[in-house]
Amino acid sequence: MKLFKMKNNRNKILLVLCLTLSCIQNNYAQDKEKKINVIIDSLRTVESIKSTYIEFGLKPLKFEATKEDSIKLIGLENLLTDKEIRRRLIAGFNDAFTDNEINDLYSFINTTAFFKLLHSSISNKSISNHFKDIRTELDKITANEDDENKINKKPVPKFEPIPIERVDGFYETVDYVPNSEKKDIQLEKNPALTKDDILEVKKVTNKQGNSHIEISLNKKGARIFHILTKNNIGKPIAIVIDRYIVTLPTVNSTITGGKMDITGNFSNDEIDKMIKKLKEK
Repeated sequence: MKLFKMKNNRNKILLVLCLTLSCIQNNYAQDKEKKINVIIDSLRTVESIKSTYIEFGLKPLKFEATKEDSIKLIGLENLLTDKEIRRRLIAGFNDAFTDNEINDLYSFINTTAFFKLLHSSISNKSISNHFKDIRTELDKITANEDDENKINKKPVPKFEPIPIERVDGFYETVDYVPNSEKKDIQLEKNPALTKDDILEVKKVTNKQGNSHIEISLNKKGARIFHILTKNNIGKPIAIVIDRYIVTLPTVNSTITGGKMDITGNFSNDEIDKMIKKLKEK
């Protein structure tokens, strides 16, 4: 009987020890996850991942995706919630760093050194001061070039509208030859974009008092314009208004977002007339 009691007590002690160890492990795991969350927040990692995958990954693809791919993109975007991004980041930190390394990272982000490095203008200014001589010399060179350009700069000739039998819209050029005469440029028969693709058109005036036309396209128009600019880099796109090519801007890069500007040496009266024409349906 006495032996049974001793065994029973020993089993109870072992059970208590196991439960205690289990609680310690759980608390440590929770403590580690809290530290990882603090690290993630301090480094703004969730925002960085979201920007990388959504702003620079998914959004540009939307403008040229097929219907099937569009559905896939929506599914991917739904996966990239803040909660899901954080869950994956925690798993990634657990894979990449040992417990001691997590402790080291956590300790560092709670130091004044970390705050200075990421948030303080004092450290930025101090570091920047050590490159002051280089900036000064670059400013001198830039100033010299600006002075020389002012002397040699020729006035930009005003674009003369080219009469053409085409409906209003945005046209691809045909067999474009660089540096060819603007009046000799040939256009596709039909416009890639029409006024039906325009969501909003307005006049914008900058601080210098110069005005231009700002155009926002609807979803369909934005997708077409994305593909149009992607396929015509280095080539001009003709903008036709009231049976005239009013401008021939050269495409320098693919444009996403469905926004564009019509700039040129236009008078305010000319801009107002073009806006009125573009708003007509």
